[in-house]
Formats: sequence, structure tokens, C-alpha cells
Amino acid sequence: MRNDAVSGFSSFFVEAQEMATTIGYEIRAPLQCGRQVNRDSYGTSDPQTYYRLSAYIRFLDFLIHELQDRFLKHRNVLCSFSVLLPHRIAEERTDAGSICSTLLDKYPENFSTVSVDTIKAELQTWKIFWEVKSQEERLHSFIESFNFCGAHIFLSVFTAIRIAACIPVTFVPVERSFSTSKRLKTYLRNTMGEERLNGLALMNIHGGIQLDIGGVLDRMSKKNQRLDFLL
Repeated sequence: MRNDAVSGFSSFFVEAQEMATTIGYEIRAPLQCGRQVNRDSYGTSDPQTYYRLSAYIRFLDFLIHELQDRFLKHRNVLCSFSVLLPHRIAEERTDAGSICSTLLDKYPENFSTVSVDTIKAELQTWKIFWEVKSQEERLHSFIESFNFCGAHIFLSVFTAIRIAACIPVTFVPVERSFSTSKRLKTYLRNTMGEERLNGLALMNIHGGIQLDIGGVLDRMSKKNQRLDFLL
């Protein structure tokens, strides 16, 4: 898309022109002077060329940069950490030496008190633990593995999974709360309390979970309310 920005933007611009025509608006390039101070000068009066240079290409460059910074930057680290996931470590041949090298090179301060032999032994024990489990019991995400793994038994594995769970590529479900809060706490709901906001956010994010309606009604009936709650 970035390499073929001219033809890619032309289809968007034609659609925008059709929408503007329906409301009686003509798309024009902003007035330009010989010496631009507050915005970039693109040296054209053609609206399609102007908005392609000022908006479309700049947005694509920003998007590509964010994707590279967010995903490609952590690709090599995640390739090593993904082997720690139960559904992979139980089925694949694990190179404990490469995992140890990645952990000690990238995060030496987190494993300063642990030797290489200890990390290798924990990885082997972690692998044997999941090999005897069935396919349904093996976990598939870092968050689930973090909640399951015990720091008192697999200290190095627990630390590695905790690091992997905090890498931006892996905690997308956590970021849903930010977009959810914008939909829930609108201007008309600005006085909503923290407890109710957290409850509505969890219901919105985890919509697939079945709620116990009877339990909810029973809990609401026990609260002090101004109106009688009749069941």
C-alpha cells in the first residue's frame, strides 16, 4: 500500500468526492503562501495530491513505524519465550541453551541470582510436567501460564513467563479496558462509581462468560436501596 500510494489513495479520494458532492461541498486544498510557517508546504494546489502527501502518506508512515516498533522489535525475544508455553514445550524439542542465552543476555538483572544449570534444570522439569498432561489441559497463553506457574517451584520459568506476558505484543487483552472505558464512562455517566465501572467493564470485555442471574439479583436485594426490591 505504501509503495503504491498514488493509486491506493485515488480510490479513497474518489469516494470522498462523491460523499462531498451529496452534501454540496467541494474539496479544495488549503491556501498556500510563498513561505509556510505553521504547516508543511507541498507545492501543489491539486486537492488530491495535497491530501495524499499531507494525510495519507504520513498516516501510512506512522502506522508502519508503530507496527515495526510494536511487533518486529520483540520478534526474536518472543520466538524464544514462546517455547515456554505448555502446548509447545510438551510437543517440541526445546533448546534449553538458547533460551538461557536469551534470558541472560536480554534480562540479566532478573536472573542474576540464578545459575545457568538451575535454569536448564527448571526448563527440563517444566517440560516433563506438561508432557504427561493431555492436549486439553495444556495452556496456550502467557497469562494463563503465569497464573498457573508457581514461583516457589519454577522460579526462573515464572520470571521468564512474567516478562513475556508484559511484552506489548502479548498483553492485547489487557489494553481492551482502555477502549472499553471510553464506551462505558461517557459524559452522561460521568458520576459512575469505581465498583460499578469495573463491573461493567469486565462484563463488556468478557462477554462470553455466563453470569449467574439469580446470584446477581440476590446480591442486589441485600443492598440498602431507596426502593423496595421485590423478587
